[in-house]
Amino acid sequence: MNTDRWFYGVFQSAPDLIRWLAGPDDRSLADQPVPTDLDCQYRFLAPELKAGSHRLDGVLWPLGTDSGTPELPVVLLEVQMRADPGFHHHLAAQTFRFLQLHPAVEHWRVVVITPHQRLNLGPVTPLSICSPCRCAPSRSWGSAAAGS
Repeated sequence: MNTDRWFYGVFQSAPDLIRWLAGPDDRSLADQPVPTDLDCQYRFLAPELKAGSHRLDGVLWPLGTDSGTPELPVVLLEVQMRADPGFHHHLAAQTFRFLQLHPAVEHWRVVVITPHQRLNLGPVTPLSICSPCRCAPSRSWGSAAAGS
């Protein structure tokens, strides 16, 4: 998908943007300027998960640690531009498959980028089985990304 390639390029060239997107849940991105002082604390990969070929849109690894830290968690990135009522089921499966393949990961977060918050992604119930995890709610990237 062209949109995935665009986001791949963005996070490949500026992986620390994830710190802005995965910030505190109690703020709106519309109120926050995009950071320009990136301090290179993440590297970006887009690994393929075997067994059913689950491909993550991206994983941002904090530099210097394979487990993440509370301040710099490993961030799983998903970009979803179309309605998919089974999306949260797929996301849960990909997330837990990733954690199974990377048992050293202790501090992690999921960020989903959507064109708007009205997009039908189905029930969030599959993600509730992981109550101690801190999965970020979907954040809208804005209408400019939807046209990509």
